[in-house]
Amino acid sequence: MSASLQGTAIAGPSLIMTGSTVNIRNRHYTTTSTYTDEKARNITAKIALGTGTMTSGTLDQIQLSFAPLGTTFGLTANVIATNTGAGMSLLLSFREDAGTGRWYLMIYNGTTASIVRDGIYLSINAKQTV
Repeated sequence: MSASLQGTAIAGPSLIMTGSTVNIRNRHYTTTSTYTDEKARNITAKIALGTGTMTSGTLDQIQLSFAPLGTTFGLTANVIATNTGAGMSLLLSFREDAGTGRWYLMIYNGTTASIVRDGIYLSINAKQTV
């Protein structure tokens, strides 16, 4: 890292230096008025939905083992549909396991048709406090 970038990062209110790593200052709310300011990093993933058919009314869950326990928040996900549009109607949500704190992505086919999973990907974004 250049000295000029490091100097800017140390002086900047939105960036925090940790050794030679530049982290983002993040404000995380736990109520509408309670927050903490923490160092954070982005977590991103592109995961294949799998193969085979997802029938109408099916709920799949994918464990997000890459998301560190207790320090991951602000998860969002999008479906990357195929060229023919397969996957556009899937519903996505997250759940945090009450016993382990592990995050799961839930995928629901609420349509009246089956969807072929092949070629459908999930794009996941999150923050990790460090």
